[in-house]
Amino acid sequence: MTNEFNTPPAWRIPDSIVFGLHSMQDHTQTLDPAEDECVRSAAPKRRLEFSTARHAIRQIMTTWGIPPQPVTIGADGQPIWPKPVHGSITHTRDLCWVALTRDPEIRSIGIDIERRDRMHPGLWERITTDSERSTRACDTLPSGISANDFHSVIFSAKEAFFKCQYPLTSRWLGFKDVELSMSFDSDSVTASIANGQRFPNDDLSLSGFFSITEQHVFSIFLLSSNRNTGEPAPLESHL
Repeated sequence: MTNEFNTPPAWRIPDSIVFGLHSMQDHTQTLDPAEDECVRSAAPKRRLEFSTARHAIRQIMTTWGIPPQPVTIGADGQPIWPKPVHGSITHTRDLCWVALTRDPEIRSIGIDIERRDRMHPGLWERITTDSERSTRACDTLPSGISANDFHSVIFSAKEAFFKCQYPLTSRWLGFKDVELSMSFDSDSVTASIANGQRFPNDDLSLSGFFSITEQHVFSIFLLSSNRNTGEPAPLESHL
């Protein structure tokens, strides 16, 4: 089953990004041989996640008129995208969400989806910086948004940022290496890096958004050329 992902109105996402949201189902019989080789010895859960994502990716590529092509994984576990397509993949136990683009002005996409019931207070301190904890203590959260939701957004948005920056830096980051600032009025989030190292490309801008639904938290970060007309927020800190 495919579930329509309606981009929240507050998200300033270019139309060139296409999303697919699918219920987790077994599509292993439709995998390309090169894809099947990637997960041949994997656990059933991993094969389910992998095959659902490839099914979602093929559906989008078909709408673009692109013949089916394998999306394998590299030594670092990251997807190897067939040019000119690139994007991001994420899943929970019940859903798989993919974001794809062919737009060369969008240099990288990172997405993440989490279940709202996954987070618990025992994880709060492990994923937040002192400043983030101080912000939660000082701010009044919107009606219907709990402290647990706040931390679910922190967790999800950091995961999305990690995926977004990795293709350009090949660097693994920890939760306390990144600091977030969120606006619940605009469903937007900005990220800064604790060590202040710079990205290699000064012509890039970073934009981030999140959405809280009844059961899930969705997050996305984009690295785009400053020539992109979407006018994303400026990159606040660099790797």
